[in-house]
Amino acid sequence: MCTNLAYEEEFWEELIDGKAVLMSPRPATNHNQTAFNIASLFKNFLKGKPCRVFPDGTDLYLTDKDRFIPDVMVICDRSKVRDDGIHGAPDLVVEVLSPSSIKRDRVYKKRVYEQCGVREYWIVNPMDKSVEVYLLENGVYHLDEAYCLAPDYWLNKLNDEERAELKTEIVPSIFSGLTVALEDVFENVP
Repeated sequence: MCTNLAYEEEFWEELIDGKAVLMSPRPATNHNQTAFNIASLFKNFLKGKPCRVFPDGTDLYLTDKDRFIPDVMVICDRSKVRDDGIHGAPDLVVEVLSPSSIKRDRVYKKRVYEQCGVREYWIVNPMDKSVEVYLLENGVYHLDEAYCLAPDYWLNKLNDEERAELKTEIVPSIFSGLTVALEDVFENVP
């Protein structure tokens, strides 16, 4: 057994409704690849612009009982950025689902993001290559669109009209000029 402290795993924890919840120290590679792809797409688009992207590993302080570590955040109000993390609602949050986080991301975190004023919330599922985009209107989230990167065997069963109706590009509501292709979101994700 290695006793070198440099090789010990670091466990991250979130504060959820006042309770410390340990996060897996090593998410699945598909989870990490998806989050990296999304953060990279935003980073490239935001270069030279006032908004900043923060990848997984940055603490987000929203309430006295809630400190999350989202997979990707976009912050346009730089006064919220401090040395220990982000204090206040990001403009956009992305949570990439893991089997252990599905309910928490879809229910509790979604409700907190909504109540705290996160303008756009993406729930990304690398297992079925889907993205749900929620937009905040009058303090309430509504599902703006659901996207899915369909496998070829399924696409071959569709007629031209059905294929044309499939949405495979996300246009974030908070940025004009950015289009996010699902192929790029799930690049290198088998």
